[in-house]
Amino acid sequence: MTWIYYLVPIALGLSFQHFFPAEWMRPPSFISQGFRSVALFARKSLQGPEAKSQALIKAIFDLERQLQSGCLKQEKALPEYKNYTALLNNLLSSQRRFGVPLRDALGQLRDFLRHEGRFSRKWEEQRSGGQFQLLLMSLISWLFIKTSLSVLEIEMSWLGLSSIAAIHLSGFFVYRYGLVKISTLFFGKLFIFQEVVFRFRIYRRSGLPTKVILQEVAPGDLETNGGSLHSLTDQLFELIRQWRESGVSIEEELKGLEDEVSLRLELNRDKALKWEKGLRLLALLLFFVIPYLGYLFFLLNSLSA
Repeated sequence: MTWIYYLVPIALGLSFQHFFPAEWMRPPSFISQGFRSVALFARKSLQGPEAKSQALIKAIFDLERQLQSGCLKQEKALPEYKNYTALLNNLLSSQRRFGVPLRDALGQLRDFLRHEGRFSRKWEEQRSGGQFQLLLMSLISWLFIKTSLSVLEIEMSWLGLSSIAAIHLSGFFVYRYGLVKISTLFFGKLFIFQEVVFRFRIYRRSGLPTKVILQEVAPGDLETNGGSLHSLTDQLFELIRQWRESGVSIEEELKGLEDEVSLRLELNRDKALKWEKGLRLLALLLFFVIPYLGYLFFLLNSLSA
């Protein structure tokens, strides 16, 4: 009779399938579409910075092939990556409006993306490593606090425990905020300057009137009130003045200015990575090691009381 035990589940399954078709068990289409949208958003969010730069490089390769075939068209939105996507969209718009040449511009933009993609990968690795170290230090501290209070049968006020938690959270906030400030300090103005010089060189090759070029490139947006780019900005405005007044060729000087910006970017990338390490060490000392030592001092006082 043991075979009956095998037939009963099969019979129940067939009956369930007969009275409740599989179509009834499928979720509504809007729910399925919602799950797919969430999964796509999560996949894009988890995509690393280097992968995003590679996706934009691939899109540029596609545009270059279209240029070679004589049929440039933009069928879908470009991958988003920092300010380079907006710059590329601007170039494509300028090509349609003014006939701005794109062949050399796309190749140069790919070089920008390669350098920036490699740095972004290193930056992301160090940022993730720094957050992991802070989190690990916090977990070790709280494990020691919980174990020592339990073993030594010592009570600590909620105010003291809350203070330690608040200090740890402040450490995470200061670290993340510091990373943003480091990026702005080393790359904010340089990226703007690089874009202005890059677009100015490209627009000059289109043969557009001087007024239109300066209006589109807007070099006046650069800050000229001192700082690390004061000398570079003065050089750029001097070249523009010579070009407007005398019509002399300034292509080599502009190329030299671009090379100088690229060199400063490379140097600042190395500095930014070193500053991240310094910021991480400072956050560990101020917000994790010092509170840990303060808790040890509390334990010693409690034991000696």
